[in-house]
Amino acid sequence: MKTIALLILTTLLELSLSAKENEFIRQPGQYPLDKQGSSLTITKRQPNSWTLNVAWRSGDASTGSAPQDCLRADGWFVFVEKPNRIWIFNGVDEVHLLSNSEKETGTTWGVLSPSSRKVRTHFPQKLWDALPQEVRAKHENVRSDSAAKSAELQIQR
Repeated sequence: MKTIALLILTTLLELSLSAKENEFIRQPGQYPLDKQGSSLTITKRQPNSWTLNVAWRSGDASTGSAPQDCLRADGWFVFVEKPNRIWIFNGVDEVHLLSNSEKETGTTWGVLSPSSRKVRTHFPQKLWDALPQEVRAKHENVRSDSAAKSAELQIQR
């Protein structure tokens, strides 16, 4: 009986730490991204100091991404749009995109930053809504320009 209870508890814990599409991660831990063994790991080093590592696996191959200093202050979060498309808000004023797909691979730094003149890629609405109001207010015109261009591209297709 204890074995069954332990098995159920372990399964529930694993499910609660898995990164699901269109979900936010706001706590340190290791989060599976897919069934191939890809994972996202956040470790707290000291007060206001975290590290992030993403390891994507495909068959025998493995690629990793470990952006430096991308979780800079309380209030940071990671948004898993898809297992191969991960957004990072640094807790202050920047959003970065990690991706591992056929169309885009690597880190897109400063998708949204204090010096942004335009948004380099489309923002998921759920991500935009989660950003602090002061960050959204500062970049509303930047996002509007990007959304208009995105709409133009969709109409042209």
